[in-house]
Amino acid sequence: MDTSKQRLQGDAPPKFFPLTEALSILWQASDPGSRQKLGIALLLVLASSLLGILAPVLLKLMVDGFSRREPDGLLLLLSAYVLALGLMRALAELKSSVHASAEQGILRRLSQRLFAHLLALPLRFHLDQQTGAMGRILENGLLGYRLTLQHVMFSALPVLIELVMMGLILMHFGHAGILLILALAAASYGLAFGLGLRHIAGPARAISRSHVAASALLTDSLLNQETIKSFNAGPQIEARYDGALRGIEQSWRCFFRQRTLNGCLVAVVLTLSLAASLLYAGHEVRSGRMTLGDFILVNSYLLQTLKPLEMLGIAARDMTQGMAFIENLISLLRQSGEAQSRGPQQALADGGLEVRFENVSFSYHGSACSPAEPTLREVSFKARPGATIALVGASGSGKSTVARLLLRLLDPDAGRILLNDIPIVELSLRELRGAIAIVPQDILLFHDTIARNIAFGRPGSNQAEIEEAARQAHIHDVILQLPEGYDTIVGERGLKLSGGEKQRIAIARAALTRPRIWVCDEATSALDSGTEQKILRTLIAESRRTTTYLIIAHRLQTILQADEILVFDQGRIVERGTHEVLLARKGVYRELWRLQQRSQEEGSPPTLTDEPGSPGKERLGSLRTNRRDQGLR
Repeated sequence: MDTSKQRLQGDAPPKFFPLTEALSILWQASDPGSRQKLGIALLLVLASSLLGILAPVLLKLMVDGFSRREPDGLLLLLSAYVLALGLMRALAELKSSVHASAEQGILRRLSQRLFAHLLALPLRFHLDQQTGAMGRILENGLLGYRLTLQHVMFSALPVLIELVMMGLILMHFGHAGILLILALAAASYGLAFGLGLRHIAGPARAISRSHVAASALLTDSLLNQETIKSFNAGPQIEARYDGALRGIEQSWRCFFRQRTLNGCLVAVVLTLSLAASLLYAGHEVRSGRMTLGDFILVNSYLLQTLKPLEMLGIAARDMTQGMAFIENLISLLRQSGEAQSRGPQQALADGGLEVRFENVSFSYHGSACSPAEPTLREVSFKARPGATIALVGASGSGKSTVARLLLRLLDPDAGRILLNDIPIVELSLRELRGAIAIVPQDILLFHDTIARNIAFGRPGSNQAEIEEAARQAHIHDVILQLPEGYDTIVGERGLKLSGGEKQRIAIARAALTRPRIWVCDEATSALDSGTEQKILRTLIAESRRTTTYLIIAHRLQTILQADEILVFDQGRIVERGTHEVLLARKGVYRELWRLQQRSQEEGSPPTLTDEPGSPGKERLGSLRTNRRDQGLR
């Protein structure tokens, strides 16, 4: 079953926070150095807390000494008191510095792990997700871990340590009554606090979901600026984004409403506890069972714990918010990565590669946009080294899916794909994809220079190699005419370039990898016929004997010289042969050829208007007429 949408598409959140899993992820992201720094920070927290508990004891002893008019040792006690306060403050600053160093290292490694995991997730997963949502989940998850780390180290641990030490000291001085009151207060505080957190958890998760949805819409809109402007859809998108922001606003309002109610309840508990403790201590002083110094000690402890307890409440509420963020991150990490090689891993021998599909069937099941029928049905063909195999057919007939299956971006439901008689499932993904270069139908470039975009497929390539690849794609002279040449920034997704220029840069990028198998999926659809033929002749001439070519095309003029043409219809290969053989059969291919020839003569888009059931019943909107490359827009 496809679990790509698990939790990330708004499924019900888990009933309990996966604390063990969250801690395990954090532990794996920390190295020995970071753990050592966290240990040092923990020791500093302990030392600072002990000094904070010791200072009121020293103050008590001083007050008792003054009360008994015993000046001996008062100067020493005063010095120790001041020193304890100073050291406590210094240790507090030092622990923050040490913790920050460890925290940044852990978050960096966690970020790297998350990014690597996201890249390793299968194509099926990414087809069902929004880029902006994934980015927000990563960002919020890291924020959740940072909040949790900080509050555990600087809020929860110090308060717990101080409460335990206070109890021991009060027992040492014989104040069991005060200790009992404080214990009841702590229990009441914990109960009130726990009830509040249960009501905060729901709004916290709603905030997380709302932020993810708004971020996804924002990113999607920015990536589609040209479409939005072309259709005057700015107000429509703005209204949708405002709706997403309203969702965030409402979630935060609910969160703060619950947080305020919880804070008021906790404040009542703390106030009553403080009043009861002071009344009891005052009574003990009047009865002579407690000295004035003891009263000051109790009062100091109460005042000293009041602020940390309030901070602990804030910390727990922030941690609840952080844990809601972490839940989405854990759901993302639970997604399985791409399937690696099955069985003993094999290696490809040097030289040419034969591609063989044996009864391959595939369906995009689980996707809302996929057809109910299989995309490919029992597809079989063979492409020997040096051969050029063309795949043609109507849009949606399964041609591009063949390329995805060959690269193992997807795995077939049935059948086998082999390279030199080795099933591709027995090859590592690195070795398999290292042997193949693909020029996809939808060209996307990085917001970087032309040189880096070409060198992307083979990092470390020198300038001469980059320029040679550009010459093979017939784009070198065009690049030299640009003011910045190969250092020209192409814009996000290459939007500063024309369609033809993007295609030629993508071809150069593929050529630089020196592939043993070329897959061209409508790779020259934005080029004029003359440039298209020049590029194909250059590429095929470079390594005709050892390279296998799979060319997916709608423009049939592109593949006239193919060794074999495979005609796809509704996921099946319905015809195969050379151009001349297929024309003689008077089947689907001949009909496609006739339509394109007529379209070129009339200068109108090719359509098929035959009777239902004939090969031409479908409008072939993707059969493009020749377009001239216009260069940089």
